[in-house]
Amino acid sequence: MARRRSITLDQESRVLSLYKVGMAIKEIMKETDIKSEQTIYRILDSNGVSRRPKVNGVKRILVMIEEDMAATMKYTYHL
Repeated sequence: MARRRSITLDQESRVLSLYKVGMAIKEIMKETDIKSEQTIYRILDSNGVSRRPKVNGVKRILVMIEEDMAATMKYTYHL
């Protein structure tokens, strides 16, 4: 069975400061050389840091408009 790699105090401190300035978890993993998201969350939880809300990506929508409205918009907004 593989032994879990120890996280240094420096890595832990860096995780906390990077998270507090708004860096994404994936970026924190790269910057601190920590391989697991769960480890990052464990560090945050054990230090009483509240988690940021998850942000959903941009969603695409399709809007259908009548031809006369499209013509009006084209004229008005010089499209």
